[in-house]
Amino acid sequence: DCLTVNQQHFCPGFNTQVIEFTILYDVASPQALGANLEAAQLAFQTSIGQYAGHSTALDPNTVVVDTSLPGLAGASIYLIDLENMNVGQITSSLYSIPLQNFQA
Repeated sequence: DCLTVNQQHFCPGFNTQVIEFTILYDVASPQALGANLEAAQLAFQTSIGQYAGHSTALDPNTVVVDTSLPGLAGASIYLIDLENMNVGQITSSLYSIPLQNFQA
């Protein structure tokens, strides 16, 4: 799938790379999550962008989160600036996040 950011289209294999990963999560109230799904997706996007950015947060609009399955979120980071977005640094940053940083 392609992504549009700032009126530009980014397509994997053409003008961008994509880092894909899965997030497992648990919530105390599935009903509350359902009622606040957009806010939860934005929180995922913002958190991923913040932690993946290494020294500077990534634009949350470059992060796509799919929460269609309960307890499982698929996430994709579109590397729209290949000169300044380092795959190794981003994946290293994501894998080094302490779990308690995401606990609320």
